[in-house]
Amino acid sequence: MNKVTHYIKSHLRILIGVALALVSTAVPYWIFLQIEESNSHSNEILQSIQGVVEQKAKLEATRSLFEETKANRDKVETMFITQDGVVDLANTLEKFGQQVGVNTTIASLANTTVDSEKGINQVLANVKAEGTWSSMMKFVALVETLPLGFSFDQFSLTAESGALGKGQTERKWSLITTLRFYQDTK
Repeated sequence: MNKVTHYIKSHLRILIGVALALVSTAVPYWIFLQIEESNSHSNEILQSIQGVVEQKAKLEATRSLFEETKANRDKVETMFITQDGVVDLANTLEKFGQQVGVNTTIASLANTTVDSEKGINQVLANVKAEGTWSSMMKFVALVETLPLGFSFDQFSLTAESGALGKGQTERKWSLITTLRFYQDTK
């Protein structure tokens, strides 16, 4: 019986040793998985926080732009362009470009009749502009703040192809758009 007991004890010790070895390797691996899952969750939270911070910065930039352009928006008195206001409209669009660092050109202005009985015409302004992405977005935002009835009939925004030139830190963008404004002729 001693031999059998000794045999069982030695195998039991081996079995306990193997079980302890398995546990000693499984526990650190489980802890590693828990840490990795926690890191993944922390990264998701960090990305969410960064997104909120970026949104807040964009909102503050928009508010600032809105305040900077308040005087220009207050100058326009009506929802329609007066007969004398076509040149002012072109000057305003070019001035918007200058304010935000965009090279703006009014390629053409055309007057067409919408409703002759009501005395409503439309002014089509073909606008070409060049600048950095941020300045182009500011320009478009300024145009959108005009208290006029208008629409973007065409809108093409393209990036300059090729590598950045010497001293250039941002890619140049080109905008070609047709703006449709309504004009009161009475």
